[in-house]
Amino acid sequence: MKPTEQNRKAMQARWNIAQANKRSVAHTASHYLLPADSQDEFNNHLAAFLETFDPRGHVEQLLVHQMATLQWQILRAGAMQEALLGLEADNCAKNITSTYKSLDRPAVWAIAYRSLEDNTPAHHRLDLHINRLNRQYTRTYSNFTDMRARRFEDNCSETPTPGVSPVIPITSKPESEIDNAASRTKEHR
Repeated sequence: MKPTEQNRKAMQARWNIAQANKRSVAHTASHYLLPADSQDEFNNHLAAFLETFDPRGHVEQLLVHQMATLQWQILRAGAMQEALLGLEADNCAKNITSTYKSLDRPAVWAIAYRSLEDNTPAHHRLDLHINRLNRQYTRTYSNFTDMRARRFEDNCSETPTPGVSPVIPITSKPESEIDNAASRTKEHR
């Protein structure tokens, strides 16, 4: 086999991997969508993250996709928690009206919250889930910003050229003051 044929096959293999990676990035969060979730809303959510963070390179793109997916899950878990509390408030409201003459909505929510905490672990588990997702988001964001900072440092860390003197800053003094200072220096010598 000729070396050029080996190179062509290696290039083709790398191209196939790149195409598979491109497809996996495009569908990173599709398995996180529930039937009630809107693919269009998620795509808009993801587009906003991509626009905000402007990822450079494959790894940054993966991190931004992960952050968007985690944030989507956090929002959904919060909505589930809110719905769970709302359902419990509706159930409690039926029983409360027979016990109490009148209660404002915050009191009904408080009773519903207490009922959830006493009777089911669902609300507590959602809290734990949201906290875990928030920690994952924070770590992913930190990884993204660290990577971006390292790239920025790499781009900005230019080594000085040997034998070239540093640039002397231009002063904002009027020329007359500079001329006077130069003449005084000559007089001292």
